[in-house]
Amino acid sequence: MSIRKALLFFFACALIVPVSGAAQAKRSAADQRLFEKARKACNGPEYPRGARIEINYAGKWFRCVEPKIHE
Repeated sequence: MSIRKALLFFFACALIVPVSGAAQAKRSAADQRLFEKARKACNGPEYPRGARIEINYAGKWFRCVEPKIHE
C-alpha cells in the first residue's frame, strides 16, 4: 500500500468515526435524558409500531404521533 493510499484511508476513517455519535454529542445531558424517555415511551406498548417522536427541548416535553392508517 502506498503512503498516499494509507493517508487517504486514515483520513477517511477519522471522518467516519465522529459522525456516528454526532446527534447524541450535540445534546446536553438533560436533553439526552428527555430523548431517551421519549424513545422508550413511543416504542412502548401504548403506541403502534412506527410512532414518531416529537420533542420540544426548550419546553421540556415530547409527544408520540401515531402513524396514519390508510384504509
